[in-house]
Parts: sequence; C-alpha cells; structure tokens
Amino acid sequence: LRKYLRAQRRAAALQAKAAEMERARDEARSALDLMSLGVERSYERERAVATGGLVIQRAVYGESGAVQRCLMDTEIPEGEESALEMIDVTSAMQYLVADSQLHLHASPKANLSG
Repeated sequence: LRKYLRAQRRAAALQAKAAEMERARDEARSALDLMSLGVERSYERERAVATGGLVIQRAVYGESGAVQRCLMDTEIPEGEESALEMIDVTSAMQYLVADSQLHLHASPKANLSG
C-alpha cells in the first residue's frame, strides 16, 4: 500500500510539474510575441551597422550536457525542448542587443523574458 501511495504522489508531482512547465512555456511564447517587433528592429539596426553589428545567430539555454550535445546548425523542433532539456533563446537574446552590445543584467538568466 505504501508503494502504491508513494507512486501516486510521485505521479501527481510529475503532472503538476508538467502543467507548470507548459504554463511557463505559454508565458514565454506570449512574451516573445510581444517582443517580436523589438527583435526585428534590433536585427535591422545591427545589420545596418557598417562595421557589422551584433546579430545573434543561435542561442540555447538549458542543461549544460544537453547544450553541448546540440549541434549549432540544428533547429530545436517545436515541442521537443523539454525532451532535449534546452530551449532556443535566440530571439530573447537579440532583444537585449543595443548598440552592438548584449546587455545582460545580474539577475538569474532563467528569469529573462521569452
């Protein structure tokens, strides 16, 4: 009986975590939608710099081993981020570029928008 109850609690915790991850993913997508105009403007400004501005071509965030295994020319399939333990943050990073510099704050990177 104890094993059954423990398994039930574990399954409930996993379901709650999956629901929280899905909610966080939805919030990140909404934030990216709101940031999309700013991201596009940043790309345009940086491409227009005569000496070559800072254009983020690829940025991923996640468990270090998963990130190292990721080939830099491979797309992360939509919905596969949780299975791969990483997410594509290219647009979120480009949003933080101003005057050919990436402006990161001292706060934890997991708290960045998008």
